[in-house]
Amino acid sequence: MIDSWHRDVWDRLQNSRQQHKFPHALLLQGPVGIGKDELARLLSQSLLCQNTADIEGMACGQCQSCRLFNSGNHPDFLQISPEEAGKAIKVDQIRQMVSALAMTSHAGGYKVVVVTPADNMNINAANSLLKTLEEPTDNTLILLVSVAPACLPATVRSRCQSYTCVLPETGVARNWLSQQLDEGEDIDALLELANGAPYTALKLHETDAIKRWLACLEQLAQLANGQLDPVTTAAGWNKKDGLQQVDWFLHALQRMMVTLKTGRQVEQDRLTKLITGDLRSLDCKRLFILMDNISYAINNWSTGLNTQLLIEDILISWAAIFRRSALASGQN
Repeated sequence: MIDSWHRDVWDRLQNSRQQHKFPHALLLQGPVGIGKDELARLLSQSLLCQNTADIEGMACGQCQSCRLFNSGNHPDFLQISPEEAGKAIKVDQIRQMVSALAMTSHAGGYKVVVVTPADNMNINAANSLLKTLEEPTDNTLILLVSVAPACLPATVRSRCQSYTCVLPETGVARNWLSQQLDEGEDIDALLELANGAPYTALKLHETDAIKRWLACLEQLAQLANGQLDPVTTAAGWNKKDGLQQVDWFLHALQRMMVTLKTGRQVEQDRLTKLITGDLRSLDCKRLFILMDNISYAINNWSTGLNTQLLIEDILISWAAIFRRSALASGQN
């Protein structure tokens, strides 16, 4: 079943297929958590299916090819991803792909390779892939899935037909998520936490993220209210999910800034509701600087820097902003 927000992309792909203009290389790009990998999977199965008779181009799900695909054993399908989470796709993996594409199709039809996330390829892997894109074999699809296509070499992007997948409207995402979860789940909180991305929201639900997120906001409020020590709090964050906590902090601060700039409480800003102090005297310039520092910490998290010190610096700065605000407003 195609997610409704991918319908336009799917229809354009199937139209190209029906007109025998299907490309040998595709780039599916768009925000994280919107189901691009699922769309790539459905398209791959559709191309490999022996009985694609559905007017929408969906695979039949019953033929031998579909059974092999669903079991993860289709000989004409290969998915390439980092061998370890957060690591790069290596040149040897792309060479394995090249060797597989050089072989004759077992079923006499398409050979399909999905590279996800494609922007995780190192430079040698991307250069190796480029050679294959320049000299494609017949009935072959190389499908690149990317959150950050700008990280791909321009030479790779130029040899792919690009399709942009979009974030669904809030109502659409809410309806989809309600069909995946039991009644009574806090769908709005999940989508808020996931920045509107439904697949991300579903994963967050599976890890009990809402409880941890609300605890993070509570700690930030207590730091602002002078009830917690920044260094002690930083030590707790660094022991587990430090990067996740820092990322949540950035998003909470961004929403808080909207409240401060508009002068009214915005719906997605939960943090200001927990802070007891007067927010009108806060130094917005220092808050913007803090946002830049948090972004720097996130972008350099895996570069060998001391994450404990990064978190300490962020939380100390956060608490200090409120101490200055209290002094400026004459509070004790």
